Amino acid sequence: METMRDFVVEDGELKKYVGSENDVTIPEGITRIGDHVFRNHRSLTHVEIPEGVTSIGESAFDGCEGLISITIPKSITSIGKSAFSFCKSLTSITLPDGVTSIGESAFEGCENLNSLTIPESVTNIGDRAFAGCVSLMDGRGFVIVNSVLYGYYGRENDVTIPDGVTRIGEGAFAGCINLTSVTISESVTCIGGGTFAGCVNLTSVTIPENMTCIGEMAFYRCEGLTHAEITEGVTSIGDSAFCGCKSLAHVTLPGTVTGIGDFAFRDCSSLTSIAVPEGVERIGDGAFYGCVSLTSITIPDGVTRIGDSAFRGCKSLAHVTIPGTVTGIGDFAFRDCSSLTSITIPDGVERIGGEVFCGCVSLTSITIPESMTTIGKKAFIGCESLNHVEILGSMTGIGSAAFCGCTSLIDASGFVVIDSVLYGYYGSENDVTIPEGVIRIGNGAFRDCESLTYVEIPETVTSIGGHAFWMCSNLTGVTLPENLTSIGDWAFYGCESLTCVEIPANVTGIGDGTFDRCTRLASVTIPEGLTRIGDEVFWMCESLTCVEIPEGVTTIGARAFDGCKRLAHVTIPESVTAIGDSAFRGCVDLANVTIPESVTSLGENVFRGCVKLL
Repeated sequence: METMRDFVVEDGELKKYVGSENDVTIPEGITRIGDHVFRNHRSLTHVEIPEGVTSIGESAFDGCEGLISITIPKSITSIGKSAFSFCKSLTSITLPDGVTSIGESAFEGCENLNSLTIPESVTNIGDRAFAGCVSLMDGRGFVIVNSVLYGYYGRENDVTIPDGVTRIGEGAFAGCINLTSVTISESVTCIGGGTFAGCVNLTSVTIPENMTCIGEMAFYRCEGLTHAEITEGVTSIGDSAFCGCKSLAHVTLPGTVTGIGDFAFRDCSSLTSIAVPEGVERIGDGAFYGCVSLTSITIPDGVTRIGDSAFRGCKSLAHVTIPGTVTGIGDFAFRDCSSLTSITIPDGVERIGGEVFCGCVSLTSITIPESMTTIGKKAFIGCESLNHVEILGSMTGIGSAAFCGCTSLIDASGFVVIDSVLYGYYGSENDVTIPEGVIRIGNGAFRDCESLTYVEIPETVTSIGGHAFWMCSNLTGVTLPENLTSIGDWAFYGCESLTCVEIPANVTGIGDGTFDRCTRLASVTIPEGLTRIGDEVFWMCESLTCVEIPEGVTTIGARAFDGCKRLAHVTIPESVTAIGDSAFRGCVDLANVTIPESVTSLGENVFRGCVKLL
């Protein structure tokens, strides 16, 4: 017989049962049975819950395989998620008036449950609440509770959903590999998530006019399904709803649809065309990813965003017109659309994502509208037929390697220059002079040009983008023009042959990691207009011996001079207020340094390993 010591109670909630009895009476005074209290007590056979308990928590009796009976009092109002799931010996359950909610999977897997009373007070029953309750099956093989169809266990290949069913529950027909045809009755308004997932031989489904939603993964990998006529009234196509339906050749979407979920039609390899209804505002991520037979798509006014990878790998898609309502095109949206020859990007689009047209080898021309401010990194990488680019507005951000591999844009000298911006160099010269008129060297323009030894930059250039000379390991010299005002993050990262750099007086910004791992850099001139020395700017510049930081600099970033083991002298001006973590770590030759009184923020390990300062 159990005692109060068998129960752990906190503020009226039963938190844990530590007894070993098979027949348990929960003591008076408890108001809630907490989560997981009796979970996997397989020897438990009978439980009596006293009046006063109002809720049964998540997985409270989950896996109690020997539980035969349970007394549920009139005070109970809610039964939590998986509360009695896989109580395989439970045969009967009577829920009292007052219960309002039954959680998701509450009685899932109660395979011997054959008697069930649910009061009218119940207003909410969660997904899969009675999934796998095969003993509740009617003569036709259906498990139907409160007008919701939770499962089908019959043997028929051609199935008609009974009248009166209002919802087909999550996974109700999942894995019914012999199912070939389904007629859904007019009373059904919603198909739950994963309802027909894995019904690989399902070829036909009739969707009634009263339907309003098709849940996520509803027809996932229904590989035999050839067509889907979705009727007026349906407002949403859930995530992955038809994903992997490789035989699906025809889909009709009604005008009532307002959203196409992520990966909704992914890998529908037989789909050749689709018209997106005018009410749709967003095409989800990966919505048509891998639809290799798709040749045409109509995108209506009203769509505001095309999601990441939305049409990725649609290698038969030759032309796309994007409506003026679109403001953003996600990363990889048209990646590897190898037949795409033209695309119209309207004024209104503000951003196109990274690798958005990567691998579109047939694309010949692109016009960037005035509204666009950002082009993601590698946006047009590998567009080898692209021979004309027109940028109508003023771009504020173009990602690294945006036009890398666009071989048809290369001029006679090996440069890719668009609207006075140098995006790449593909020549064979080691000693390079950038042409007059270039005003900006784009992100990654000379990235990994290992044979490059010297670069002369003209006076017209005002900025050098991030990663511009990344890993140009044989670069020994570079001439920076007087008009230069900014150098981007990691611009000269890994230029291990570079020995000397004079940064012009007009430069006011140097990005993080600009000269990181320039191991032979012995001398650098920092201009007076600079206010911040970024993180890792001179990290591992092992040959750097002396640095004079000018007045005006207020911040020395984290690891700014980390690993500059030959740095013997550094002057920190009175203007500096903050020195970041590990700023001078490992500067083993640094023997003397004065931290001015102006410094109010000193990071951790700033001089760690500076053995001569000890």
